[in-house]
Parts: sequence; structure tokens; C-alpha cells
Amino acid sequence: MPVVTLKLLKGAFSQEKTQQMMDGVTDAIAATAGEYIRPHTVVIVEEVSDGLYSSGGHKVTLKTIDALRAREEKSMK
Repeated sequence: MPVVTLKLLKGAFSQEKTQQMMDGVTDAIAATAGEYIRPHTVVIVEEVSDGLYSSGGHKVTLKTIDALRAREEKSMK
């Protein structure tokens, strides 16, 4: 039984987006391993407090996520 943990910055994503990520991970595992594994796939979301998350040695905050989201939305216009 696959168990996947998603660690997300608390408040960075809506419940809807978080559910979409969980569903996407489950879909990817089922597509790779076979549909029989879908009902046995566990996805756990752990939320990390703002300021306690880094990537590449740089602190990632809600402000960082908001800036990335705004940049993506601007590029799609």
C-alpha cells in the first residue's frame, strides 16, 4: 500500500486545491502501478507553519507563494 506525504505551507492552498493535489498523486500512482492499487493508496497532507519551510536554502513564506502565483497569473494573460 503506497503512503505519500505532501508537506504544504499552511494556508498556501485552498482546500479545493489541496484535494486536487491529493487526487493527482493518487491518479499518478494508479497510472503507474495499476488501477488495483487506487483504493489502497494513502495520501497524507502535513501543513508546515509559515517561516518554517525552505527550498534551496531560501525561506519560503506565504508571501513567496503569493508572488509566485501572481507571476504565473500575469504570464497567462
